[in-house]
Amino acid sequence: MTLDAIASAIYNSVVGGSTGISANPKISIEQIKDEAVAERHQVLREFLLKGVIKIDELMKTISCIPVDCDYISKCCDAKVGDRAMHFEIPPIMVFPGEKTIKYIGSIDNNTEFTVYMDQSYKYHNFRRRKSQRPYVFVDTAINSNGNMDCYIYGAPFIKTIKIVALFNDPRKLLEWDCCSADEDVAMDFGLISDEVIKRMVEKYVR
Repeated sequence: MTLDAIASAIYNSVVGGSTGISANPKISIEQIKDEAVAERHQVLREFLLKGVIKIDELMKTISCIPVDCDYISKCCDAKVGDRAMHFEIPPIMVFPGEKTIKYIGSIDNNTEFTVYMDQSYKYHNFRRRKSQRPYVFVDTAINSNGNMDCYIYGAPFIKTIKIVALFNDPRKLLEWDCCSADEDVAMDFGLISDEVIKRMVEKYVR
């Protein structure tokens, strides 16, 4: 189910079940959406730990991310340090022991980049294996656009990047044209839809 459908189902269940208790329920669809996204994160964490679902089943694809060239330093817009090929992605979920980025590379899947999410990317060239493969550093700090900055190294200039990952808020995917064109897919909560609805309704009723 999409986030809109989930929010409507929760609203109808709560308001319908509250008839006679509160004639003017102080609850909005936007509030429900925000809390449903937060509840999704908690459900995912629990289900992954229990082995109820596989992380690959909930990953989304963005295949139209434009690449530019930018300074690695973002502090106060200071143009210092090195420049690198750069692109932005929506914030991804991070779970201990789970690989939440399945693929970053060319849109035809022919060139996959090695992904680093910490400073170990600086030692890539010293690796015995795969040291010639292009690599990308994902800065998990949220930038001024509400996204994560990513920097590509060891690759010829590329105009567009594809990523397959588990994103924190599906609404952020709609900032990219290839996702907004198919909103139902981008906003789908998948296998955990019913569980999110169940928990949210219980919370509101209490």
